[in-house]
Amino acid sequence: MVQTGMVRKIDLLGRIVIPKEIRRSLKINSGDDIEMYIENDAIVLKKYHMLDNYFSLAKGYCRTIYENIHTHCIICSKDKVVASTQEVGEVQISEKLAQIIGEGSSRLLSENQTVPLFDKISEPKYVSQYISAINSMGEIYGSIVIYSTKKALSEQECNFVDIGAVYLCGHVI
Repeated sequence: MVQTGMVRKIDLLGRIVIPKEIRRSLKINSGDDIEMYIENDAIVLKKYHMLDNYFSLAKGYCRTIYENIHTHCIICSKDKVVASTQEVGEVQISEKLAQIIGEGSSRLLSENQTVPLFDKISEPKYVSQYISAINSMGEIYGSIVIYSTKKALSEQECNFVDIGAVYLCGHVI
């Protein structure tokens, strides 16, 4: 446990303010869901990622994408990787990717438009990326991203990923 030295009072309604420095370092924004649980004698607050509950489904879909269109894939929440065809671990996504996901639409990026996918990880030069939002009735849960270092992605590959985003969205809500 990291000691911050910050102490806050609970108000009459049982509320507590999470200091701005902590919210910023954990990328917690207004409107984000927070999970609460008890661990030993402590109350633990954790940013809630709905897609975390569907890790095996997301991992299986990444594998399906790779087996069918032979393209690498990540499935991410609005700020971190949930599943991937390559072993990247539980890493944060880049600010640029998070911004695109926040817009809630799908986007095909060519070589001169591609964005870094990960925060603080060295990456190859991408030839093409397709970002497909996992979006239901305006609520953005994350994205499926396919990427290639060798070729431009086709419309059929992008359509395959869009179908997966709709499928995952149906399981998330």
